[in-house]
Formats: sequence, C-alpha cells, structure tokens
Amino acid sequence: MNPNNETAMTRRAFLGSSAKLSAALAIAGPISFIGCEQGNTVFDTLIKNGTIFDGTASKPYLADIGIKGDKIISIGKLDGSSTQVIDATGLTVTPGFIDIHTHCDLTFQRTGIKRYLAYVMPSFKGNHNYMYQGVSTVVTGNCGYGYTDTAFWLDLVDTMTFGSNVLHLAPHGMIRKELFGDNQPTELSTKQLDAMKTRVAEEMEKGAVGFSTGLEYAPGLQASTRELIEINKVVSQYGGLHTTHIRDLTGKIMANGGFGIVQALQEAVEIGKRAEISTQISHLTLKAPYNGVSSGQLFDVIEQAQLDGMDILADQFPYTAGATLLSARLPAEFKSDAGIKDQYKTKEGRLLVKKAIEERFLFSGPEQILIAMYPENESFEGRTLNEIAQEKGK
Repeated sequence: MNPNNETAMTRRAFLGSSAKLSAALAIAGPISFIGCEQGNTVFDTLIKNGTIFDGTASKPYLADIGIKGDKIISIGKLDGSSTQVIDATGLTVTPGFIDIHTHCDLTFQRTGIKRYLAYVMPSFKGNHNYMYQGVSTVVTGNCGYGYTDTAFWLDLVDTMTFGSNVLHLAPHGMIRKELFGDNQPTELSTKQLDAMKTRVAEEMEKGAVGFSTGLEYAPGLQASTRELIEINKVVSQYGGLHTTHIRDLTGKIMANGGFGIVQALQEAVEIGKRAEISTQISHLTLKAPYNGVSSGQLFDVIEQAQLDGMDILADQFPYTAGATLLSARLPAEFKSDAGIKDQYKTKEGRLLVKKAIEERFLFSGPEQILIAMYPENESFEGRTLNEIAQEKGK
C-alpha cells in the first residue's frame, strides 16, 4: 500500500475528471473555431444543426459537429463529407451525463453472472436504459452494496462491452458481510477493524474511486462512527471519496430530542471532517415521520460544513417514490444482518414488530408499497402490499 496524499482530489475534481471520460463524444484533438468551414474534411459522422450545450456553462449555440473515430475534431458550420449524417435540427446535443448514484451492478451480482454469457440480454450488457437517456458514465457500488471485488466487476464490464463508462465504489456493507458473516459485530475489535481497512485498501488499489456506506441497511447499520472514520482515513489517502446513505432519513424524534435525519447528517459531517475526505450525501430526502423538519434545517448542516472547509454536497432523486429493500420499512432497532433480531422472534417480540410496521403504515400505507422483485413468489411482483393482502384475505 503506497497511497500518496499529494494526489488526493476533491469530489468536484473527481467529477471533473470523470466528465472527460463520460462525454458521449469526448472532445480531443484539434478543435476548429466556431464558424470555420471544413469543406475538404471527410468525417465519419457529421451531426448537423444541433443546439449544443458543451458542458462549460456557456450559452447554447447552433452548430455542426464533425467526428472521426471516437473523437470530435471540429465544431462549427461544417460542409465536409461524411459516412453518416445525423440531422439534429430542433434537437439538443450535449456531452454524456454522469449518474453518480446507480445500482446497475446489482442486476449482474444478484443473478450470479460470473462471466460474459450469451443468454444475457443485450439491453443489460449494453446498459441501454442509461444510454438511451444520455447517461454515459455510471457510478456503481452505492449504499454499501455491490461487487466487493472491484477488478472482477470492471473486468466483467469490459468483457460485456458495457455501454457506459463505470466508476466503482468499495461497498462497506458487502465487505463487512464478506469478512464477518451473519454474526455481525457492532463494535469492531482492533483486529477486525484492521481487516476492514486492509480489504478497502485492496479495492482502492484495484481501481475503486471511493467508499460507500448504507447505514439504514444491515450490516452497515451495525457500524460505529469510529469504524467509519478509520476506514475513510484509508480511502482518503488514495484520493477517494465517501458516499453515504445516511443512518436515518426520517424526522423521527430521538432520545435526546433531536431529529433522526439531522443527527445522521451531523454524523456524516463528523466522519468527513475527521477522516479529511470528500463526502457525498446520497439521495437526501425526508421520509415519514416528518415532524416538521424543514429542508433549511438539512441544508444548514451541509452549508456550515462547507463554511468550515469541508468538501461536501448532497444529491437527490426527482421522484415521488424510491426503490429500497422491504426490510428498510422496519426501524433499525429490530434489524440484524440475517433479518430480524432473535429477541423479536418470540410471540411478544412479533407483536412489537407488528406494532412498529403499523406505525410506519400510518405515513405510507400498504397501497403505496409495490413489490418490484421477489424471486420466491414472482406473482407478487408488480403488485402492492394492499393488493396481495386482499387476495390472501389479510
């Protein structure tokens, strides 16, 4: 392990360098001035009359784009010949988008695909659902889930001729699961913590660009703040960043009177500051119970950290619903890595679990929860809990 602090990059620098990789048509080589004619040039592809947003925050402009191979060689009013001409009149032309929070790796991991196989659908291999929306770079390994072997995943991507560029995060939860199995410790011993740090360092050496945590999910929810600080110190030495699905996204009132989501944000800030690592808060959104928590209270935590010199931002999805594990509906105090903690498997314990779920349903009822994937009974897929319960007379 030979990390170099001098090469550490901020989150913004990371995204900036990623953009160079991710542009659907990477700008490289000589670029002609806007308006310069290239009458004698033969292009492989000529995009005509598109409205160009070039990614520099400058105003959009109407121009043609000339491409040879996989490089843009000219932008302007172009009259050269071309093997392929695309009429972009009335359309927008942009660099490829970077989706910093995806789980497209789980499609392959959960189906057990070990190598390039002929029966894998071309749309999966090509990552078409992202490509068709202009996303040319995806970040995988989010929320502590994903491939624990970065080199294996990136090799699989190359073998499949995956449609998107891929940047991978070392997933905390899955590495913890790999090391400690079903009997997950809460407070790691020195030996256990060293094992985690070594494994994460190995993934950084293999090409991971950072480290992700999913602290609402087992086994990530078992991790102490100290554990996460120490591991992130290792990641920081490699110039990596920390992305986190924080410990609580609800307005639940905690024992000390604070709000769950605010305290979870404060924990993320503490980890970032003490580990000296760039931090990205994943899909920042408030879930029920709300208890009057405002967006301003959340932004105050982030903005104060920025004023203190920390490199931290948050992202958000533009939907009124999200995708998660059904177990995420259960409060953390009931959960273990294997499901429900043993003490709640008694008759009395089940009543407590049932009460907790009923309280959650007061804010988001069973008619709002749709099963997307359930291999044990595929007839449940695409249906709400309410529909399934009615069918079974529950």
